[in-house]
Amino acid sequence: MRKRISLLAGLFLISVFAQSQQVTVIQKHYTIDCAKKLILINQPVSLLNAQFSAPYSSISLDVVYQFEQPVNELQKGFPYVVKNPENEEFQLYFTELPVIKITAPNWIVDEPKVYASFILTEPDGGEVSHGMGIELRGGSSLYYPKSNYLIELWTDETGTATEEISLLGMHSEDDWNLQAMYIEPLRIRSKTANQLWLEMYDLYYSALEPDAVCGIHAEYTELFLNGNYRGIYAITERIDRKQLKIKKYDEEQGMRGELYKAPVWGEGNLFNSLEPFDNQSLTWSGFEFIYPEEVTDWNNLYNFVDFVVNSTDTEFWENYQQKFNLDNAVDYYIMLNLSMAIDNSGKNIYIARYNNDEPYFYVPYDLDGTFGIIWDGTAHGWTSGILTNGFYDRLICDCSENGFNQRLKDRWNSMRNSWLTASHISGLFYSNFNLLYQNGVYMREEIALGQYYNYNEDAYDYLDGWISQRLDVLDTKFNLPCNPQSIHDPNSTEWFRVYPNPVSDKIGLWIAEEEQPISVQLVTTDGKTIFTRQPVSGFQTFDVIGLSPGLYLLILQTGEHQTVERIIVAP
Repeated sequence: MRKRISLLAGLFLISVFAQSQQVTVIQKHYTIDCAKKLILINQPVSLLNAQFSAPYSSISLDVVYQFEQPVNELQKGFPYVVKNPENEEFQLYFTELPVIKITAPNWIVDEPKVYASFILTEPDGGEVSHGMGIELRGGSSLYYPKSNYLIELWTDETGTATEEISLLGMHSEDDWNLQAMYIEPLRIRSKTANQLWLEMYDLYYSALEPDAVCGIHAEYTELFLNGNYRGIYAITERIDRKQLKIKKYDEEQGMRGELYKAPVWGEGNLFNSLEPFDNQSLTWSGFEFIYPEEVTDWNNLYNFVDFVVNSTDTEFWENYQQKFNLDNAVDYYIMLNLSMAIDNSGKNIYIARYNNDEPYFYVPYDLDGTFGIIWDGTAHGWTSGILTNGFYDRLICDCSENGFNQRLKDRWNSMRNSWLTASHISGLFYSNFNLLYQNGVYMREEIALGQYYNYNEDAYDYLDGWISQRLDVLDTKFNLPCNPQSIHDPNSTEWFRVYPNPVSDKIGLWIAEEEQPISVQLVTTDGKTIFTRQPVSGFQTFDVIGLSPGLYLLILQTGEHQTVERIIVAP
């Protein structure tokens, strides 16, 4: 009898011990990609380690998976090898990032949105489950191996009604972006650049609209689409009327708040020349008409571009502060050049107006090709040079006591003497980098993208060094003496301008009206001619798409001048 009791007690202890070797995960906190043999769990490891006794030999999900080796402590970001009952190997990761699961029964296209289900699960157990519409988002990014998406939270399967919900502590919205950050080697530039912009600039009417934001917030999340692990994404707010709190259209007053997007380069958004508009079209001179939705009327923006392009210096300097918010112009110029956002001096911006008779202001977007990389993610190493456009070419020549040039110096030096330091900027980047690194995101990006992603361990060191060098350059550039001569001044020595430089698609060339253009030639450094053109006075563009990255020479001949300008073609 005593032996039987001992045997039963021993079996009981063995049973208890066996149970203590197994970790059980709440169902909503794990997702399995059977094709990639990947398991992702976002139930906090600290809670699991406290709840279950180590060492762990198995983990219970949809079935029980056996660890290849006993585990003494569960860790986030570490790849565990586990086997299912069929003896198939899976890589298992723990992450402290939110996870989004999207199930779309139909093919996702550029337009229109298709119905899908949306589940967002946070590590603390918070969950949002909703119907939605989803479509692809972007231009050239439509062809990347990792897609961007635009989602809208629907209350039915047709999208006739939507619901505004706060996701991950951001503003309540019904429209959201899912940014793939595909071109960013570290997946941290666009998110950090937007953080930096929001630290830098507050809307001038924020006292009237305390919820208005001149930019977007973004939070990291990991995405499964139809059970397929797609990697790390940033879910972000969208720039729209609600985000900026611009005034709604009024039938009696007509247009009040205005919002225009610049998705492509154009003579209008570079402020180089004035083109005619057609109110039957939603696009004009590089701009897209976003709001109001009730009418399409380009007159206001056309008149502003006309003022910038054609007013005399006296007219411009006396009136521009009534037409464009000076603080915003200064801060965006700083942000543009601090980040060296080569693709954002004309396109990849919004121009907005809070109310009629109020000044315009800039809102940036697509800040991925910044801080030492260009539009395709290539590290360029360029830390010198100033990015500009036709508007800033005029602003920088305002040498008045409270004009753009002096405000630029004061603002830059004030920020540099307080918070805008290399350590602060690098700290923002490092916080995002460390979050992804510690959670094993870079390893999972390789699983998600295969040959299309190659993590470079030196990439963060390059970024950190680039920031310090760029700040040193701007400390000098932004404190140069003001030159009151502009390209619109008949006595100006400026007779041509070339921008952007570096260039990725089109060279913009401005030639003073009094010049007699003869030829413009692009050649390689060893003398091979790429093209020869007959230029005109004023502004024109020349296509460089398809050229190999590197240094070229632009040779410009007019009746009075000949010059050679170095042009960098970015990858």
